[in-house]
Amino acid sequence: DGRIIKRVDDSSGDVGTELNDFCVLWLEAASQCPVPKDGWIPRIVNLADKDDYGCRNALLPHVYILLSMEEMQALYEFYKNRYEMNTDIRDSRQRSGIYGAVDMGQVAIAMKNPHLYEESKRIYSENLNDMQMLDILEYYFKFGYAEHVLEVIKTREWEDRFKTDALYLEEEVLKSTGDMSALKKVQKQQYREDPSLERLKEYLKDQNASESNIILKEALKTAESDTDLCRGLSILLEYRCYEKALEMMMNRKEELDGSFYGTLLCLLDQITGKNLYLIETLFYRVLLSDILNRAYAKAYKYAASYYRKLINLDKKI
Repeated sequence: DGRIIKRVDDSSGDVGTELNDFCVLWLEAASQCPVPKDGWIPRIVNLADKDDYGCRNALLPHVYILLSMEEMQALYEFYKNRYEMNTDIRDSRQRSGIYGAVDMGQVAIAMKNPHLYEESKRIYSENLNDMQMLDILEYYFKFGYAEHVLEVIKTREWEDRFKTDALYLEEEVLKSTGDMSALKKVQKQQYREDPSLERLKEYLKDQNASESNIILKEALKTAESDTDLCRGLSILLEYRCYEKALEMMMNRKEELDGSFYGTLLCLLDQITGKNLYLIETLFYRVLLSDILNRAYAKAYKYAASYYRKLINLDKKI
């Protein structure tokens, strides 16, 4: 596979995906074959050690297909001993260095053992940062330790940039436990942190009619003065507050002109086919101006399309 990847440079694309799938197929085929005299572990280690391009990442997390729990424990201990014995090259990029700990974690995943997965992180980083902790908690949740995840999330002092991610994970855990009271509190906090249309819909989903009306009324009022113009518009357009949306667009024209091209297209999708000709005109004007001002020749065919749409809209206004 190394020779293939050198030619296509696609370790994380279609070719890399196929090669990773082949690792799983190899394990399935090997499980139907007689066990070698020295067992399967040496062959698995040999295959993993020659993974220079990340195209065999699927091998170790799927060794449960071929190995018993006792054999997987032995493989985990092998990688742990390898890491501990190679103190002089732990900081290098060699597999026997830091990758020994990475391989420990991959085997722990195959064993569905989050405690060992956490050990594989702490063996080289005792003071786990928030990104590492979130990664570990994902596996605790996946393997059935919901209460532990909730306890860590609530007691840990999270950096501001990871608070939202921690809330997302807490939401997923609470959904699985069915604690609706706690879930609503978390969703409310999430919406305050990120008052987007996506979060608003998630927040409204588990509310009764009376609560939904109150929340939506407050959300629409907040959207009208949102510092993020496009975020506010998406909510107003979704809930048919078209006059407010138009007023917002007219009053904040300069901000609209500077909005991200892809975001404008998403907003336009929200109103397509609803006969909101003036709002459509404003969006198409911004999209056309964006292409022309950047002199983006590759997009001129889209500019021509927007221009034709503007001519047709002009006839309807």
